Amino acid sequence: MVHIERLRLSDEKDGGMQPFRTGNIYAGVMKSLGLLVLAAMMVAGVPSTGMAAWSEFLPKIYDYGADLKLTSSYESTDNKVNGKGNNWNDTFIKETIGMYVDGFSYDPKFVQFRLAVSGGLKQEDFSASSLSDTERTGWRTGTAKEYDFTLFLLPDHPYNLRLFSYHSEPLFKTEFAVSIPISEDGKGAVLRYKRKPFFVSTSYTTVSSESGSSSSDVDSVTGNVTYLKDFSHQRNLTVASSYDHSNFSDSSGLTGNSSDYQLTGNLSLGMISLNAGATKSDYQQENASSSNSNDATAVRGGLFASLPLNFGAGFSYDYSKNTSNVASPTTPATESSSTSNGLAFSITHRLFKSLNSYYTFQKNSLSGSFGETDTTSNTLTFSYNKVIPWGTLVAGLTLGRSTLDSKGAASVVNEPHLQVPVPVPGSFPLNQLGIDPATIIVFVKDPVPPNQLVQLNEGINYVLDTTPSGFIEITNITLPLTPDFPVPGSYDFFVTYSLKAADFKVREDTIGYNASLSLFNGMVNPFFSYSKTSSTVESGTFPEGEPLSASSTSVGLVFYREPFRVITQYTEVSSNLNSSKMWKAEAMYSKAISETTRLYTSATYAVTSYPQGTSLEGGPGYDQQSGSFSANLMKRFPSKNLSLSGGGTYSYVTAGPTKSTAYSFTSNLAWRVGKVFLSLGANMMFADSEGTQQLKTESFRQYYYLNVRRKLL
Repeated sequence: MVHIERLRLSDEKDGGMQPFRTGNIYAGVMKSLGLLVLAAMMVAGVPSTGMAAWSEFLPKIYDYGADLKLTSSYESTDNKVNGKGNNWNDTFIKETIGMYVDGFSYDPKFVQFRLAVSGGLKQEDFSASSLSDTERTGWRTGTAKEYDFTLFLLPDHPYNLRLFSYHSEPLFKTEFAVSIPISEDGKGAVLRYKRKPFFVSTSYTTVSSESGSSSSDVDSVTGNVTYLKDFSHQRNLTVASSYDHSNFSDSSGLTGNSSDYQLTGNLSLGMISLNAGATKSDYQQENASSSNSNDATAVRGGLFASLPLNFGAGFSYDYSKNTSNVASPTTPATESSSTSNGLAFSITHRLFKSLNSYYTFQKNSLSGSFGETDTTSNTLTFSYNKVIPWGTLVAGLTLGRSTLDSKGAASVVNEPHLQVPVPVPGSFPLNQLGIDPATIIVFVKDPVPPNQLVQLNEGINYVLDTTPSGFIEITNITLPLTPDFPVPGSYDFFVTYSLKAADFKVREDTIGYNASLSLFNGMVNPFFSYSKTSSTVESGTFPEGEPLSASSTSVGLVFYREPFRVITQYTEVSSNLNSSKMWKAEAMYSKAISETTRLYTSATYAVTSYPQGTSLEGGPGYDQQSGSFSANLMKRFPSKNLSLSGGGTYSYVTAGPTKSTAYSFTSNLAWRVGKVFLSLGANMMFADSEGTQQLKTESFRQYYYLNVRRKLL
């Protein structure tokens, strides 16, 4: 076994202020390189007679460079809840000299390496409202250092190995904002094999981050294997598997691990194609105040066949099981589990080039610890597309019938709502009807490693609302006031809940039709749509009093002629749960004003009226208004190697007693003069919101930077 010594700057630590020791780096690199060359010779089967010519294996440099850098920034953040909160600001300057070398040993196809190092000074002034007078240290100075070493063994061979080690100190150095890394150390190895029909990749990485008084460690092991085989007559087979395991911990006492397994396969036999897959994931985290674990398994499969006379048929099956356990020292463990099964069959037909027909049968079941629901649906859809003298006509018709049979109180565990489109401030609906609001538990995933799940509080972080279709909606007012969750932003949410306990059977009938025209080469596009849903309780007692009965009518116009695009739309919903009338307009302008200038602007406005007695649990009527405006201008001066860009956004939402506003501004300049490159910019973001429980939050962030780089070699 060949031991590869980990490249390191120093064995000592003194809070990131230790001297920069290039001698230790050079010795470590050379020793590691020598051992790797010896290992490569053993793997490649170099004859013993060739080992005497050591000069052939000494490192050779084919490219190098050096530069002088100045990086500086100022950042401030002010977060308030009902006028009280916290704020901090940070001024940071770093001056470094860096160099890099690219080289190889014996031959570029044998061993390649890259080493980049930098060292210099840094200065910082940080203050925060949470610090006492004795904790405010004023300006501090210290050394700054970074390195990145990568070594490729047999880079062009079907199997190759990449080793890496790095130490980075990101631009943000705020030592008291616990989630902004002061430094990050990582090392690992990636082994790949690529020779058809097999593709294999395995890796091991370990990353340690320090943020003032806190630190975190993440160790990961991954593996991917893919088998890809092409046969004659458009037949092929693909089988892929992957494994990803991570252990994480931080200085606050958080520990945990996660494992993900996946196996998928696709087989195409010309007119018939099959696909299947299975996934399993385990997640556990624990700290002094709570523990959270989740176990999820999913299996799916499908088949599609092209039949004679323009017919097609498809079949699919889905199964998933999810179990979650949440506990704290003061409350007993709460375990929730849900199991779902889905079966679908479809048949399609195309008549000439104009009429397409689709029939779909679906059967889904959801069961939990205290109940189950079964849904069966039949849907028939027609789509007609016809070229007319001035453009194109598109029309459609949909007929459907479904039955919902519910017994007890089924549960849904960790229903995912991922980043797009879940902005904050913003909202997203849950996927089931008849939810018991008291059972809703909302988690947000911390985007900063080790990516723990953070439970949110109703009334403080979010409120509940109801959509016109009767679905419960999560409206995000704010997130935990830490640098991990800047607002505006987009995040991953997971929601656990139970349905209301009831025994009933409901039949739902739907009909919908739509038509649109594309006239004058797509310049004028009017559209219309109508849908109606009526429900009947066939047995038992429906928990909401009455099942959904609603109709929706929408009419609008899209006008498009470069550089303009305008959309207007009116929608009216009549519902026994949440009726509304909505008018929306959107306009966009995007044009390259010249070869070096481009302008983009967009504006939207929407107002939705909810009449009294049909919204907010029978409360008074209210209007929801939302609007946004954004603009961005980019300008280049090629003769001066100068480019400029600037823009801003503004948005607001008011809905009865809740309202939120957000705006942002950004500008950037990049300029190259000879061997000097300069960049500077500014970013500002503001967001505020008022909730239903006299909760008011405000967040304001400023960030300015100036970077200068001078090429020395």
